[in-house]
Amino acid sequence: MDEKEKRKIERKIMVGAFAVLACAAGYLFYAALVLKRLGPEYYVIIFGCLFLFWLLSDVVTIACTKGFEGKTEEQVKAYKMYSAMNLAGLGGLGFFAVSMNNNGGLIGACIYAFTMMGKRKYKDEYLGMVKEEDQQEEEQEEEQEEEQETEQEEELIAGREAEQEEKLIAGQEEESVSGQMEMQEEAREQE
Repeated sequence: MDEKEKRKIERKIMVGAFAVLACAAGYLFYAALVLKRLGPEYYVIIFGCLFLFWLLSDVVTIACTKGFEGKTEEQVKAYKMYSAMNLAGLGGLGFFAVSMNNNGGLIGACIYAFTMMGKRKYKDEYLGMVKEEDQQEEEQEEEQEEEQETEQEEELIAGREAEQEEKLIAGQEEESVSGQMEMQEEAREQE
C-alpha cells in the first residue's frame, strides 16, 4: 500500500472520528440547554463517544493502513504506549466534561494535559524520529570526546616541549655559568 492510499484511508477514518466528536459536543449542548437532570445515559454517551473516537483514530487507522508493517518491536511498543496515553487523556477529557459543575473537572483537565504532553515522545519513537535524534546526540558526544582527547594530547605535547626547553635553557645557563667561571679563573691566573 503506497503513501497516497494510506493518507486517503486515514482521512476517511478521521472524518468519521471527528463526526463522533461532533455528536458528543452536540449532545453536551443539548444536555446543557434542555435536560434538567442528567441520567446515566449522559455519562455513557460522553464516554462512549470518546472511546469510539479513540478506537477509530488509534486502532482502526493502524489496522486499515497496516501501520505496523516494517516497524521494529520497539516502535510497535512505543505506538501502544502512545495509544494508551491517548486513551487516558481522552478519559481525563471525558471526566472534565461530566464534572464541569464542580471542581473535580480540573483533575480531568490536568490528566488530559499531562498525557497529551507525554504521548508526543512515544509517537516520535513510533515514527522513528527519536532514533535519529539519539544518533545525532551520540555523534555530537563522540565529537566532543575526540576534541577533548585532542586538546589533552596537545596540552601534553606542549608540556613536554616546555620541559625540554626548560632543560635546554637550564643546560645553556649551566654552560654559560661554567664558561664564565673558567674565564674568571683564566683571568685570575693571568694576573
